[in-house]
Amino acid sequence: MIYADNVPLRTQFLEIRWRAGLTFFEQRTRLLRELEGKGLLEAFRWREYEFDVRIGEFEDATIGANGVTLYVGSSAKSMERLLQVLSLAIDLLDPADAILDSAKFQYVLPIDRPADQVQRQTGQSMVPELGERSKDWAMLLDGQSKQLKSTFQVEYGIVGASEVMARLNRRVGRVSREGMNSLAGTFGHLTSIQPSLQRAVDDFDMPASGLFLDWLWQFGKNLPDPGASQNVGEIVRAAERESEEDSNRIFKRLALEEVDINMTGDGR
Repeated sequence: MIYADNVPLRTQFLEIRWRAGLTFFEQRTRLLRELEGKGLLEAFRWREYEFDVRIGEFEDATIGANGVTLYVGSSAKSMERLLQVLSLAIDLLDPADAILDSAKFQYVLPIDRPADQVQRQTGQSMVPELGERSKDWAMLLDGQSKQLKSTFQVEYGIVGASEVMARLNRRVGRVSREGMNSLAGTFGHLTSIQPSLQRAVDDFDMPASGLFLDWLWQFGKNLPDPGASQNVGEIVRAAERESEEDSNRIFKRLALEEVDINMTGDGR
């Protein structure tokens, strides 16, 4: 039987956009110094209109003239230190028209049987007309949160060991992968780290098979000034809670002997 003791959040990605201004080019060196002084900089990579920073293992940010992206690639990490980076960036750059654009969350809930066996069983339950011809499946769902007044998209399905890391690295799948590409350019070392700032995924304690869920939230919310980073944290934590709760609901529904594909929401 499928089981879920918890809902481990494997990766997180946030994107904040603002109107480009000259302040970024005037203050970017000072911002790097501020991050270094607060212990929030292990390495950086300088580019013409933005720079990439690593603040710790599986914790990366890109800060540019047009906004900030924050990335966490481990279930053992949280977004809290990266929100400090965002707060410093907003304080120094004083951007105009800042908007919380989107957030992405990925989960892998472990199962205790081979992935292909569970794929066939759940697929045959969801589409009994195909019978034993059903081998694999994936669900893509668009939705809206009344609580957050935001739209979301979730893609989910059963994955095995050979597929899970490709999914987490977004090398395959339907959910948008903008901003998740490998970084390019020259970089400067502040301490000894990996030889690349390519965003990585922690594979520690990764299950051999599981239910993979990839959530994309579209916010488009104007951020207040002051208090922008605190506002981002509150919205993102609320979206994470909804994603986690609904991931667990999906997991439990698939664990039923008879899968009812006419699922009803709770109207949030």
